[in-house]
Amino acid sequence: MRARRRFVEDAPGYAGPMDRDLERRERRHIRRWASRISIGALVGAGVGAVGGAVWGAIAFRPGSMAMWSVAIASAIFLSLMGALVGGMSGLESPDPRMEPSQFDEPTQEPPGLTRPERPPGDAPPPR
Repeated sequence: MRARRRFVEDAPGYAGPMDRDLERRERRHIRRWASRISIGALVGAGVGAVGGAVWGAIAFRPGSMAMWSVAIASAIFLSLMGALVGGMSGLESPDPRMEPSQFDEPTQEPPGLTRPERPPGDAPPPR
């Protein structure tokens, strides 16, 4: 069986330090995208079946083959549209405070980079 090659392995010097982080992000992205596509398809199919049955019952005789054809066609169409919308929503930014961070504590100020402001020698203190 052939070993799978990853994109990072093709770039010299990046295979070691970046492979673990890239693989983790890829898995998280694929999991989020797949779940949103499937949820969108299921919700779209459900709404399409119910909406198509109601629409078909109004437009045609209830229980007829035409009514069921409209219900099935609506379910298929709206499941595809739901999967598309779900896939697109998987590409948006994560919810606030749930976004990935490159720091353990991003709200803490690193020590030594800044210092408190001090007025020059004989200047009055700031108000």
